[in-house]
Amino acid sequence: MKNFATVFILLFSVFASAQEVFPATGRSVIFSGKADVYVGTDQFGAHYFISNNVFSKYTDGKRLDYNNVSKGNIAGADITNPLLLVLFYKDFNSVVLLDSQLNEIRQISFNDPAIPMQVQAAGLASQNRLWLYDSLSQQIWLYDFNAATRRSITPAVTDGIAWYETDLNHFYWIGNSQKLFVSDIFGKVNFLGVIPPNEICRITPTGTLIYVAEGKLYSIDPKKDNTVMIDLPEKSIRGIGYEDQNLFIFTGEGIIKYNIKLP
Repeated sequence: MKNFATVFILLFSVFASAQEVFPATGRSVIFSGKADVYVGTDQFGAHYFISNNVFSKYTDGKRLDYNNVSKGNIAGADITNPLLLVLFYKDFNSVVLLDSQLNEIRQISFNDPAIPMQVQAAGLASQNRLWLYDSLSQQIWLYDFNAATRRSITPAVTDGIAWYETDLNHFYWIGNSQKLFVSDIFGKVNFLGVIPPNEICRITPTGTLIYVAEGKLYSIDPKKDNTVMIDLPEKSIRGIGYEDQNLFIFTGEGIIKYNIKLP
């Protein structure tokens, strides 16, 4: 899941060294429109946004909206599975599951006095489960939303979670000391690096990290410890996404698509 707090960190300390410049090609404008937050573009080409606390999906020239005023602000949205979308309402300690038409499947509250939990991060995991980070126990949990059961999978994350993103099998986070970690669904935690400032960052389905620093776009493969600057003409980057070798840049006025295979 992507969370929308301002991100001030990303990636390895080698950032200061010289980077390769990688050109992006095949530029095309695929969507025109304003929004507060660009959530992402899924594998079917649908675009997701949040504006005025309304979650919207644009596909084939049609717009679908979901608005739940009783839940407060949307703190995060997960579009990993377009058939099962996740909205995280941090202020109300709850999650809402939606289908592909943005119909509400269920609401899940974590305000159970028998098992207190203060959720600070949430995303979709595999096998009908949710990733959760609970600030009370300081642990990452897996929650089975069909069985309504939960189990912690990591030791206490004592450095906190300043930023996070999830896929079905991994929970990535950056702590307050600017260290990047990842946990798999079995609770195996790996340290990936200490990172310099950035404004926006995303993790691609292949594990490559893309981020914006001082108006420029970079990618890094943690396995290879290799940072590359992606050459773009856009001067304003408000959001980024990557799917099937397509790079999506949200400028605040629309989405620009590039055909690019990240190094």
